[in-house]
Amino acid sequence: MIFRLMDGFQTHHRTNVEKMFKSKNGKVAINDLENAEILKDHFTSLFNSQTRVDFSVVDEIPNHISQQVLGKVPSKTEIKKAISKMASNKAPGKSGLTTDMIKCLPPRAMNLYVEFIQEFWKRDDIDFYSWHVTVLNLLYKGKGDPRDPNNHRGIALKETSAKILSIIIAKRLLHRLKQIGTNTQFGHVGCQEAQHVLKRALLLRRQHGMES
Repeated sequence: MIFRLMDGFQTHHRTNVEKMFKSKNGKVAINDLENAEILKDHFTSLFNSQTRVDFSVVDEIPNHISQQVLGKVPSKTEIKKAISKMASNKAPGKSGLTTDMIKCLPPRAMNLYVEFIQEFWKRDDIDFYSWHVTVLNLLYKGKGDPRDPNNHRGIALKETSAKILSIIIAKRLLHRLKQIGTNTQFGHVGCQEAQHVLKRALLLRRQHGMES
């Protein structure tokens, strides 16, 4: 209810953004179907841009002994810890299940939910369609023509249950990464300075029309 009250106070400050987009040739959509086609073409082009990659560098990466422990079934404690670390009041995925709903589950329901995740992890015959679907939402950047898809930021709304699996896998891999101790890895290890330098370099190249 607090969030609903806040939304009521803040709504009149929001900018009304045009919902219909225009194609590359300047034609504005007149219905939802044309709108969807314009966005489909835009994001297909965006996510499938071709860049030159030198795959030979992969051969230079040193091999390490396989860690079978990384694939073990997540424990109840591990799953509940991943849930507790998730931010509240976040938009849900396709099923509509939010982080807040999961955090408020009573003990019996939480135990059942943990079993779902564990069975999904260890059995090939158990799967959930919504866990594989990501909803793509759009947020206007606040400048430029709101009908131009390039002036919107695509936000991927992943299924909440799939996020929990991602958190568990990421935590295990990060722990392994710290064990290996590579000198050139900065991201997700706590070195914000290295990320800042890279972002500045990429921004500078883009300002000069250079590809990176």
